[in-house]
Amino acid sequence: MEEIFRKLNELNLSLQNQDMNIVRAKQLKKAFMNKLVIWKMKAATHDFCYFSSLEGEEIDSDLQTMIVDHLSFLHDNFQTRFEDLLQLNIPPFIDFLHNMTMDDAMAQPECVQIELCEAIADDRMIEASEKNWVKAWLQSSKRYPSLYEKVEPFIINLPTSNLAEKGFSILLHSFAKQRRSMHLNDNAELRLRMSDLTPRISMLVNNKQPQGSH
Repeated sequence: MEEIFRKLNELNLSLQNQDMNIVRAKQLKKAFMNKLVIWKMKAATHDFCYFSSLEGEEIDSDLQTMIVDHLSFLHDNFQTRFEDLLQLNIPPFIDFLHNMTMDDAMAQPECVQIELCEAIADDRMIEASEKNWVKAWLQSSKRYPSLYEKVEPFIINLPTSNLAEKGFSILLHSFAKQRRSMHLNDNAELRLRMSDLTPRISMLVNNKQPQGSH
């Protein structure tokens, strides 16, 4: 059981990443559920190769049944607890633009087909998407506004309770008495404050034309 809890803790820690998004959270949880199925199938045949502490140990039928039942319970619990996330429909152009073809683009809603065809033919966009789809869309938001409107919720929404709690903490600080004049109504601004991104102040300054009279 200790190894199962350790694996759960590893998943929990990976979900606490400051740059975590809904797409990545779904991938991680679905992957863990698939692992649970594999572990259960192996345990049912007395194969505990994925649990190093049990390898070579004599496992009686009662303990084997308990392990199989526990893995089955965990899988069902994940299925129930994260049902909304697991059933979330994520358009392929969100994170797999670099693998899409023109035929794939024409299968998407008509409102994004033209921009999607342009994005697929954009070598810079494809290369950037393959490296980091979040950054690629953020940098191309003005070039492909209709597509970005569909992508934005998958970037800025908070997929874990850890990030939600941090968001509440930031809001509390932002609307405190000493900062009452601040306005934080834009969800994107809140998400930016929760990230590890460092403002490039020097670049902003260099882009401004100096005024000799000041």
